[in-house]
Amino acid sequence: MPDSSSIEERKLDHIRIVLREDVAAKGIETGFAAYRLPHTALPDLNLSEVRTQVTFLGKVIQAPLLISSMTGGAQATEPINLALAEAAEHLGLAMGVGSQRAALIDHRLASTYQVRRVAPTIPCLPTWERCNSTTDLALSTAAGPWT
Repeated sequence: MPDSSSIEERKLDHIRIVLREDVAAKGIETGFAAYRLPHTALPDLNLSEVRTQVTFLGKVIQAPLLISSMTGGAQATEPINLALAEAAEHLGLAMGVGSQRAALIDHRLASTYQVRRVAPTIPCLPTWERCNSTTDLALSTAAGPWT
């Protein structure tokens, strides 16, 4: 099992790579080019009547969108997770807090996933990983409520 410092370094690498390197996909297509949607004007549509709200895991969110982050797991990234959670709460969207593996290895890193103080009402989800024991599952649960 890796130690917490190697996991923290990997988490910091994620941030460094996104901020400093060219991460644009090259030669990868989405497949949407194969489709053409016909223009369908909706002149009678009243935008104030359009509702994007959905219920997800028993909670109402404003749109079927999830801010998925992988920033928890290093002390230096906690402010990023909190900022993403605050934005998700403000917009009424669900949020993924990332893999909690680092917190399972080093309990001091659990705070990097705990976003409820800024996002008390939205669904917050972990990245699901295989747990090595019942203790791991208990620690993962202790890192913060999922919904």
